[in-house]
Amino acid sequence: MKKTGYLKLCSALSVTIILSACYDTSASEPRAEIPANVNHVPSVYLVSINEQYTEQEIKTLLAKYGVSGIKQINKQLYQVMLTKDPGLQRLQELASETPMIRHIQPNNIYRKN
Repeated sequence: MKKTGYLKLCSALSVTIILSACYDTSASEPRAEIPANVNHVPSVYLVSINEQYTEQEIKTLLAKYGVSGIKQINKQLYQVMLTKDPGLQRLQELASETPMIRHIQPNNIYRKN
């Protein structure tokens, strides 16, 4: 193989490898298909807390429900993923029992019609 052909082949392979590594980087977080009749992400809640509380305190409060992930959306809003989902009603009851949580709601799905 001539030198220029070899260089073109190496360049093409390099570009392919780089693009495949960058393509859909969100694939590391597999997403299950959610049925059309479900209007929220199962076991995922948005939790608004009062400003004197921390992410760690949310984890401690919800530990018995298996916090599998927590993501800060803004200063006082967190997306919380639970492995043992007690349901919205129980979480709202828990919220009413503590000054930590201002509001809790399911992570609603908004679909384009």
